Amino acid sequence: MTRALTTPSTLTSCCAKTPPTTPPPTDPQVRILCFDKPSGWTSFNAVKFLRNRCQTRKAGHLGTLDPLATGVLPVFLGEATKLIPLFNQQHKSYQATVLLGRQTDTWDTEGKTLEEKPLGALKPEVVRKVLEAFQGNIELPIPAFSARKVKGRRAYELVRKGERVPEQTQQVVIDEFGIESLEMPEVAFRLRCTSGTYIRSIAHGLGLQLGTGACLAKLRRVKVGREFDETNSITPERLEDDPQTWPWLDLRGLLKDHPSVQLDEVALGKIRNGMRVEIAPENWEGAAKPPKASEEDAPVCAWTTSGENLVALGRVLWENDQDYFQPHRIFHQDRTC
Repeated sequence: MTRALTTPSTLTSCCAKTPPTTPPPTDPQVRILCFDKPSGWTSFNAVKFLRNRCQTRKAGHLGTLDPLATGVLPVFLGEATKLIPLFNQQHKSYQATVLLGRQTDTWDTEGKTLEEKPLGALKPEVVRKVLEAFQGNIELPIPAFSARKVKGRRAYELVRKGERVPEQTQQVVIDEFGIESLEMPEVAFRLRCTSGTYIRSIAHGLGLQLGTGACLAKLRRVKVGREFDETNSITPERLEDDPQTWPWLDLRGLLKDHPSVQLDEVALGKIRNGMRVEIAPENWEGAAKPPKASEEDAPVCAWTTSGENLVALGRVLWENDQDYFQPHRIFHQDRTC
């Protein structure tokens, strides 16, 4: 039986034909979607697909997923791309399946097979003991087939041209780990790790230590930080034609841990021109404290008086017993999507 592969080209639609009939569920200038990336798509494919559907030029995402992988890919559209640095270093959680006895050039099953070895009398207890050592602060090799730059060029581009890529390693932290199943030749586990960790490296390292070779067979990202997970993600097939109906994430909820001020239109007009403005005690929202009592560069959100629209990110300056808001990222009106 032939299975039809869903690709970005089979899911195209123009979102601008019909004007929105209902108000958007969040700030129309700043749109963030938790996308459930299908297998076979690159992260670039996913971003391009959403960008075209929304007819916006600017788009970005948190944490690249290999084509093999599926799962949570937070995508930031339009002015929301300016928020990416606030979330870019968050921990990520995965479910992974490793195939023992096979070594490939990409360290996953999509690569060229370099060697296959029988597992012989290898016992599950030995695999479990070796795998459980991949926890805490560890050093892992970086795959040659990766997006890391070597002398200004992507490593995978050099490999494909037959050029040698020097071996590199990285320090990562795996702070949660659990084996879910161990049925030879496959072992499935769940982990939470620092941003930038290559799960393929764990598979490759396991194979080296066991002497059997191993590669990554399946990978699903289930969570990014605290805000993005499977419960608020959506697959491309479930997206309606009109982006106004999409499950855009609540901006207020995403930024709830950042102190906020509400300012009038006079002050916001100055902010939009890059000028700093005075902040009165009544401008602070809720129990927010002036950041002079916390980290100097702690980001502060400036909202309209209604509290519905994000106007700028900035920091607070303390001068002559007066708080000043100094913008460093300004959110301009984006009428697309």
